[in-house]
Amino acid sequence: MSNRASSRLTEGEIYSRKELQKLFQTNDATIKNGVFPLKGYDSILLFVTENKPKDRTQYVDLLDDGILYWDGQKAGKTDRKIIEHEANGIELLVFYRKSKQEHPDSGFRYEGRFRYISHRGAHPAHFVLQHIPGATQRAPRQVREEPESYSPRPADPTQETPYYREGRLIQGLTTRHERNRALRKAAIHIHGTRCQVCDLALAELYGPLAGDYIEVHHKNPVAGYTGEVVVNPATDMAVLCPNCHRMLHHNRKEPISVEELRAIVQANRKSSTNQRRLM
Repeated sequence: MSNRASSRLTEGEIYSRKELQKLFQTNDATIKNGVFPLKGYDSILLFVTENKPKDRTQYVDLLDDGILYWDGQKAGKTDRKIIEHEANGIELLVFYRKSKQEHPDSGFRYEGRFRYISHRGAHPAHFVLQHIPGATQRAPRQVREEPESYSPRPADPTQETPYYREGRLIQGLTTRHERNRALRKAAIHIHGTRCQVCDLALAELYGPLAGDYIEVHHKNPVAGYTGEVVVNPATDMAVLCPNCHRMLHHNRKEPISVEELRAIVQANRKSSTNQRRLM
């Protein structure tokens, strides 16, 4: 029978490392590390600080809407434990803070259980982990007072809807990279019109209105070009539906790859299917 540390934690609560040592009755000094396999439990504790002190290795870590973009250890000694955690029956518990000074006693906010989605590179490997909704979500979320996606509220006839101004003309000079229209046609000719992330062909949903419409994505962002480059439409381009294309560009601070987004979509579909089976 598994012994999971998550059953003794509450999402949204702040925990210092000393409090966790007391809670789990451990004096193991390696709890100071970012990756801490908790002895006696089928759990790995991940301690993540977004903004590192200048004297520490500047790993790139970011938690955004339940997706954790996280750099593993430079030596890579714990990478397999993260990648194979589900197969080994181990849960990943994420403790996150913006900076060391964010919470009292250098504490972390417990974000809950996460699952491995994908990784790329090595030394350090760049991981994508996803939050798993659980029964311990009792504390109010502090990131947002209200989720961005929610059901519309009934109209209140006693309240006047506010008006907003826009449309003023603004003149300016911009410099942008030239786009090659032939490249788009070549990419569609090679990859077709089915989204390479979610597998949707827009015509299946919208019929003749969509026709053969699909969007084309540069795997290497055009904004990063320093001059004219040679682009291979077979390997450097992808075809995406508008939703998936928007998601790839949603987080400009830590963009993800087509392969990483595909893994996220597949994991969510699998999770939704399993939940429906349990209902």
